[in-house]
Amino acid sequence: MDVVKAIRDYIQTMLQISGQGMKILLMDQETIEILSVAYTMSEISKHEVFLLERLESPRQPMKHLKAVVFVRPTKANMQLLHAELRSPKYGSYCLFFSQAISRQDLKSLAEHDEQEVVREVQEVFADYLALSPLLFTPNQRLAVRGFAWQPGALQRCAEGLAGVLLSLKRLPFIRYQNSSANARRLAEQLAGLVEREKEGLFNFQERGATHLLVLDRREDPVTPLLNQWTYQAMVHELLGIRNNVVELGDTKVNLSAQYDDFYRDHWHVNFGELGAAVKQLMEEFQRKQQATAGKIESIGDMKNFVENYPAFKKLSGSVTKHVNLMSEISKLVGERNLLEVSELEQELAALGGEAHAHLQRVQHLIASPKVTELDALRLALLFALRYETQAASALPALRDALARRGLNEQQTGLIAALLRYGGVKARTSDLFGTQTPLSVTKRLFKGIKGVENIFTQHQPLLADLIDQACKAKLKEAAYPFVSAPSAAAQQRPADLIVFVVGGVTYVEALAVHNCNKNIPVVNVLLGGTSVINTRSFLEEVAAAVDSSAEPPTSGGSAPTGSSSGPAGGRISSTQNISIRSRAKSIISSQTLQLQRRAYCAIRNPGNPWVVRQLRDVYVRKARYESYRCRSAYKLMEMHEKLNLFQPGQCIVECGAAPGSWTQVLARQLKGPQVPEPARSQALIVAFDLQHIAPVPNAVCLSEVDIRSAQCLASLREALTDRPVDWVLSDMAPSASGERSLDSAVCVELCELALQLCLRLGRPGSGFVCKLWDGAETARLEAPLRRFFTGGVRRVKPPASRGDSAEFYFVARGLQLPSA
Repeated sequence: MDVVKAIRDYIQTMLQISGQGMKILLMDQETIEILSVAYTMSEISKHEVFLLERLESPRQPMKHLKAVVFVRPTKANMQLLHAELRSPKYGSYCLFFSQAISRQDLKSLAEHDEQEVVREVQEVFADYLALSPLLFTPNQRLAVRGFAWQPGALQRCAEGLAGVLLSLKRLPFIRYQNSSANARRLAEQLAGLVEREKEGLFNFQERGATHLLVLDRREDPVTPLLNQWTYQAMVHELLGIRNNVVELGDTKVNLSAQYDDFYRDHWHVNFGELGAAVKQLMEEFQRKQQATAGKIESIGDMKNFVENYPAFKKLSGSVTKHVNLMSEISKLVGERNLLEVSELEQELAALGGEAHAHLQRVQHLIASPKVTELDALRLALLFALRYETQAASALPALRDALARRGLNEQQTGLIAALLRYGGVKARTSDLFGTQTPLSVTKRLFKGIKGVENIFTQHQPLLADLIDQACKAKLKEAAYPFVSAPSAAAQQRPADLIVFVVGGVTYVEALAVHNCNKNIPVVNVLLGGTSVINTRSFLEEVAAAVDSSAEPPTSGGSAPTGSSSGPAGGRISSTQNISIRSRAKSIISSQTLQLQRRAYCAIRNPGNPWVVRQLRDVYVRKARYESYRCRSAYKLMEMHEKLNLFQPGQCIVECGAAPGSWTQVLARQLKGPQVPEPARSQALIVAFDLQHIAPVPNAVCLSEVDIRSAQCLASLREALTDRPVDWVLSDMAPSASGERSLDSAVCVELCELALQLCLRLGRPGSGFVCKLWDGAETARLEAPLRRFFTGGVRRVKPPASRGDSAEFYFVARGLQLPSA
């Protein structure tokens, strides 16, 4: 189970489906973050994506580009798409939604696609951030307030989990922590989504039992409070990781195992081993630097230098990045006296001891000027959790010590808030190993035996729960199934997905990594509402116990990971916790009743878009006969009715993209049924402001603007000054929604095409142009009747939609004006 690969496969599929040609990628804030952690801009550009824009940003029309739209189907995004389709800025649109789209939204999109610029509508379930192959998050910070789900956050997390299951093609047995109402609600919400589509979306072939276990952060409030000593967790705690990016002053560095070999091999090593590894990396770089510094005396030396330089440059960047990170971490460890602080943390969390002795050490460090306010508060909170029942009388003294240090009332009040959030009454597990004789014996034996590293003695509760789940020993009373379990559900799972309401930590991701290494028969995947460090965890605690503050709405994007920045220095008041607003997104029960990864919801035949695109006989014929769009049959029908084209003729087509009329002309004049020499004599020149994919037996000129002076020169060069028999125009402007204005612009384009006909045509030539019926139509008809003595006919071929205002003028017998 690799969530990074799943997201990358979706993105690659989207870009491939959109076809060849220059593209612009339109996204919202959430999908930008989803893409950014899985793909780099250099990789995207290989698929001919030249621009990346927010859907809501103002943009200039660029008809030569294809638009690939990847957004969540929120109400705000649907309104933006309606406006975009009413007045399209690009030649075509491929719409991809990261979650299921409702039938009503699909119908609304179809109604706004008046110009038929939409080529694809698909649902791709890339609706979560894949931070690493084994770690994901829907990125919902502060999802719980007043110990209840925030409006929209519950649905967003259920959708994110459904996206994970669909992208990995897993149908799970769902379990939850029985002591947590929030875990139960999320499990039931997800189970409802799965059940409604059990015969549709989730109709996967059996791959072994998959279990999804929903837990609550309240069961283990200790793990996110500790300073960490492995590379990834340490960077997140001290510097903050956001979407796999760390800010070092004005510099941003990427920490992704996908693109950084050193980080891939060392993200899980401890601080001591990391220093030795960085030193080895430095020495390797110095050796290669000396090797490349040699003289280049031959062609072979030059060839070797050019071939090795990219790898050398990559190594140079890696060395700079990790040396800078190591230097910054080492500086913070010394400045904040973290060795002494962390040693006491580990004793409080993992070993215990005598409360009075620990209280004195905590008070001593709180008073130390080298210890930051955050670390002082951290020690007080750990002491309060560890000795909540044994030394409750000491807690007022701790609050006073924090107040003397300069912490305000809201900050010192976090002691009481944390005990309410994750104290003895809120937990069911024996977090400190003091509730049973067996757990006490295990803890004492661990203290006697000793550990390899005193700074990593504590193991997250999650590690023990995963171990029990992998061995099918998790008690059903404490972690029941949503529905009655089958015999298969009682067996050891082949895949285990764990999701933590309230956030997960990178040290818990390390525990999952170790489990996958030690128990290879079970694949474990970890997710959480967000990825937290101490600072962001305290924000979660403050929000959870505070039901008075204004709740956020759902659907927007908060930063991933810490989202709170470095955890050093002064900590902010809990009254100033930032809450990012989210656009409301509630998907109806109809959401999962559509065909996925198929064109336009084919299980909804009453939809006008489906009727137009899937039941339209011309659409079906065009696909069967390999025409690029249905408009090919408009030209065919006019030719069959009026006998327009003759063998050996020379024809210019204006506004030819995507090329369906060009295909008709090529088959009619250059096809195998046409005898020689007429077939060789025929010449077809097609041009458009957009890109035209090559059409056999035709000359296609892309990015040619009919308004430019260069247009006439380009055509004459392609024609080799040969006079033209027909000038065809299927040009139309981007619809503004005002029919009178659109009709006037359409007439203007036809006038430009007529000017080409007058300049390039021979006596007796013909002219075909498309118009939208309106008051300005007569402005064009008069000059047509003046210049074309063979007659001017107004034609609406059967292939034109009945509700469309379009029609064609067909004029014959050009009489060139006298000089």
